[in-house]
Amino acid sequence: MRIRSYRRHGATAVALAGLVLAAAACNGDSNANPDPLPPSSSSSTPGIPTTSPTPTPTGWESEFTEEQLAEYQAALGRWEDYQRESEPIWSDPQPTAETLKFFAGYFYNEDLIQNRLEQYAEGKVKVDGLPNILWSKALSISGKSVTIRQCFDPANVRVTQDGQVIPNSNTPILREVDLSVPQGRSDYLIQQIHDPSWGRKEQPCAA
Repeated sequence: MRIRSYRRHGATAVALAGLVLAAAACNGDSNANPDPLPPSSSSSTPGIPTTSPTPTPTGWESEFTEEQLAEYQAALGRWEDYQRESEPIWSDPQPTAETLKFFAGYFYNEDLIQNRLEQYAEGKVKVDGLPNILWSKALSISGKSVTIRQCFDPANVRVTQDGQVIPNSNTPILREVDLSVPQGRSDYLIQQIHDPSWGRKEQPCAA
C-alpha cells in the first residue's frame, strides 16, 4: 500500500521518516529530498512482532577507549532523547515555531525536518509509537563525532493516513546515525541518518 501524495514512498518509508529519520536531512543540503522507495511488501499487523530475535553484537567495546565509550553513551543518549520526545510531534503533526525550535535542539538542519513535518500535516499522516531497539553499537568514534549502528524492529509503530492504517515492515532493520558536537555547543546534534526512508537499501539485521 502506498501513501497518497507522497509519490512513491512506501509504508516503511513513512514509519521511519517520521520517527527515525527526518534526520538524514541534516546533511547540510536544505534543498535535498529523500530518494523515493518501493512500497513495503509486508502486510503484517502493526504491534505484533513476527520475527525471531537477532543476535546482539558482543566484544565491540574493546575496540574503543573508556573516553571514546563515554562519547558514544552521550551521543546515544541524545538520539534516544530525540526519539522519545519527538513521538508526540509525529503522532499529531502540527508545525509551529515551537516544533522548529525543538528540531533546532537536535539537528543541524532543523528547517528540512520542519518541512517534513509540514508534509505530514498536509498529507494527514500520523505515526504513533516507537520502534523497538534490539541492539546498538558504535561503528566509529573520533573526538566528538560518533556513528551509531542500531537494529530496530518497527512492528510497534502504527502509521495512518486519513485514519487508514498503513502496513509496516515486519523485519528488523539496520540503520546508522551520525552525530557530532558542533563548535560552541556541549551537546550532540544529529547530522545524518542512513536507513531505507532516506534512500538506503533495506538491510535486515541478520545480514
